[in-house]
Amino acid sequence: MCGRYATTRSEADLSDLFDAVDVTEGLGPSWNVAPTDPVPIVRVSLSHGARVLDTARWGLVPPWAKDTRGAARMINARSETVATSPAFAPSFARRRCLVPADGWFEWLRDGKQKQAYYMTPADGSPLAFAGIWSPWGLEQLLTCSVLTTAATGKLKWVHDRMPLILPRDRWAAWLAGADDRAFEDTDSTDDGAGVGGAGGVSVSGAGRNGAGAGGVSGARMSGVNLSAAGMSGAGRAGTGLGGSAVDDLLRPMTDRQLEAIEVRPVGPAVGNVRNNGPHLLEPPTEAKLF
Repeated sequence: MCGRYATTRSEADLSDLFDAVDVTEGLGPSWNVAPTDPVPIVRVSLSHGARVLDTARWGLVPPWAKDTRGAARMINARSETVATSPAFAPSFARRRCLVPADGWFEWLRDGKQKQAYYMTPADGSPLAFAGIWSPWGLEQLLTCSVLTTAATGKLKWVHDRMPLILPRDRWAAWLAGADDRAFEDTDSTDDGAGVGGAGGVSVSGAGRNGAGAGGVSGARMSGVNLSAAGMSGAGRAGTGLGGSAVDDLLRPMTDRQLEAIEVRPVGPAVGNVRNNGPHLLEPPTEAKLF
């Protein structure tokens, strides 16, 4: 499971890193991203004819959901079932995204105490989590989930699950693979002129600490065009992806690649979602590095 992570790079840095047009409208850094927080994602936009750096609320809400109350339970999608899950399969087939991150947190119980750990590249390089997104409701609320996979190597000592991390040479394939009908489920159009208005999809709703629409209201994205990239066939659960294509997309990093990830103990302050700032990444007084 990935229930808390950090993403602190500026919009300018992320836009440059992912070769994406910035449409986030001022989303700031966070050292303690929690469920339902607004987060940066990278997707492909038809109106821009390019990748865009956009804002989504963490916790995917399927178009058919009656409300957003279950979003906090939808922050992760298991890679083993994402292609067949009714809630996630449509987004996996047509609405994949990258979720920029610096690292993620997990907790390990030691007797009566819980120790927080921060998993991050030792050299400070950025991470791209495999993600999926979906619009919801009349306001076309943009929501997302992070895919998880089985943890391996030293990482499984902390938790048996971890985010599905995509190295740079797999970003293009992950963002490809869908068609121009991304908004059909919500009666929108490829030009973003449907129920969400001229801007298409807006990001609003609860932010950090239940702040409601404040802070991210009005951030918008236009229609989406994700290239089919030659993938066709019956696929799984109507995804339109062949079995081998699905397996390749969901391939975890090798143990050798994961050796670059460092496991750092951090203080207990990260356990409170109200806390934020670089001090959350500092080690406790007595700590062991793995």
